[in-house]
Amino acid sequence: MEAIKNMKSRTIGFCGAGGKTTSIFFIAKELINMNQKVLITTTTKMFPVDKCKNIEVVLRETISQELLNEKHIVQWFSQINEENKGIAPDLDEIEKMNNYTDIWKLIEIDGSKHLPIKAPNESEPVYPKGLDLLLGVVGASAFGQPANPQWVHRLELFLEVTGLEENQTINPEAVACLINSPKGLFRNKPEGVSTGVLITQVEDRHKAFIEALKTLVLTPIEVMPWI
Repeated sequence: MEAIKNMKSRTIGFCGAGGKTTSIFFIAKELINMNQKVLITTTTKMFPVDKCKNIEVVLRETISQELLNEKHIVQWFSQINEENKGIAPDLDEIEKMNNYTDIWKLIEIDGSKHLPIKAPNESEPVYPKGLDLLLGVVGASAFGQPANPQWVHRLELFLEVTGLEENQTINPEAVACLINSPKGLFRNKPEGVSTGVLITQVEDRHKAFIEALKTLVLTPIEVMPWI
């Protein structure tokens, strides 16, 4: 991952739609291969990883350096709800993790109802203090599709930000508006936090779309290699 190679601090937030959780686990695996320690959590809700991935799921209100030192990779929630989603620990407790500079913190800060593209509302994402990098996730499966509830979470806001009308084609200009707008992908971003975009769900047919998108935004774009 080019976005993390030269990072000195190690707290990364993931917002948007189209594969945030999968992106987090992919990056976590890359970090583990580099002999790094990783803590995964959320400021909202997040599904726990499948047990076969050798990630320890910890349910507790607080977490200690000692526990993290014992494990290479931990996914931390306060509890699991009736939908089998992990509930966020207290935001103050998450922010205390910034004291542990030898551990990578990967934090899902947004929800998207499993859809590939999203425009957040005024209360989203839920940012912890101390982020070093904010990665916005966009699913390429929505590229070239009609702007409707089948493809877009918070459609009304997406149409407002992009200028599209419902069922118009989601084109590179619209996705660029979503990325560039202060009411778009990085809405309410803390001042001074760097950003990057991860494109997931990419097929060969999306390559021209992505190349056009790269000419329309200043934010670095990286194509995720696995879906």
